[in-house]
Amino acid sequence: MPMPTPKAREACLTAAEVRRLLRYEPETGTFRWRIDTRNTAAGDIAGSRQSRGYWHIKIDRRLYMAHRLAWLYVTGEWPIGHIDHINGNRSDNRFVNLRIATNSENARNSRRHINNACGYKGVHYKKRLNKFVAQINVDGRVRHLGVFKTAAEAHAAYCKAAKEHFGEFARAA
Repeated sequence: MPMPTPKAREACLTAAEVRRLLRYEPETGTFRWRIDTRNTAAGDIAGSRQSRGYWHIKIDRRLYMAHRLAWLYVTGEWPIGHIDHINGNRSDNRFVNLRIATNSENARNSRRHINNACGYKGVHYKKRLNKFVAQINVDGRVRHLGVFKTAAEAHAAYCKAAKEHFGEFARAA
């Protein structure tokens, strides 16, 4: 029997059922159990933080991402598309920190890559030129923003372009 897709799995769980089982604190982003089970007591924090930083909560032997449950709990509907954590902190599930996003918008709000040696998003060092290059990826195409003497100057060019192209989804760090 094929595995149900995440959307099909989500469709089985209603907002009413989530509200019956859990209490959501929108100011903190925390879920607490309303009921006692074999492993938890009413009032215990629900779920656990996973290796990639997201909180997951198991309901009826299925894992659900807490930020998606928060959206369902508050709005009464499953989110269509992605839920973006505005501040980039994957475990911060306060409702004011969540917004609907497309895959592209969600990617624009990502942090700099861990292998970025110069420490600035959108900037890399060009040894041959002994200078820093700024570039940005817009709609699947890399756009060259210029060559600069310092990483900070290159980063300023990236920040300006990110704000211009990505608006509220621009992330500088």
